Amino acid sequence: MQPAPHNPDELENIVDEHTCQLIQLRQKLDDNLEFQRERFDAVISRLDKSDAQTDTRFDKVDDRFDKVDDRFDKVDDQFDKQGMHFFDMLEKAEKRLTGMIRDSEARLTAMIEQSEARVMAALAQLEKRVDKLEAGFRWLVGLQVATLLGVVGVLAKLI
Repeated sequence: MQPAPHNPDELENIVDEHTCQLIQLRQKLDDNLEFQRERFDAVISRLDKSDAQTDTRFDKVDDRFDKVDDRFDKVDDQFDKQGMHFFDMLEKAEKRLTGMIRDSEARLTAMIEQSEARVMAALAQLEKRVDKLEAGFRWLVGLQVATLLGVVGVLAKLI
């Protein structure tokens, strides 16, 4: 530090010098402050632009999610339709098979009844034939007995 001057002119020079330095320093500070404000404004501007771009990107992502959701809903609806179609087909097939089984059972039952009727008719005819054969056999036995008695009677007369 310099020793304190006692002369008023020196003091005035020092004050003027310091005032000039203060004015220059203030000017530098103002310039620096203005420069920092400009930088700050530029940063804020970039942040606003980045924020806008981010919002745009988020909107695009949301749109893509909406499209994916729509596609998922369409696929889900199509799957449900296919499932319902499949179950309808199964139900129709089951009804057709049930009808075919009933028809087959009815035909088999009719065929069995016809076969039973034919067998019963054949048995009845066999029974009639057996009865006729039995009657013929009895007649033959009776004829043989009569013949034998006739022969025995003839032999008895001869003896």
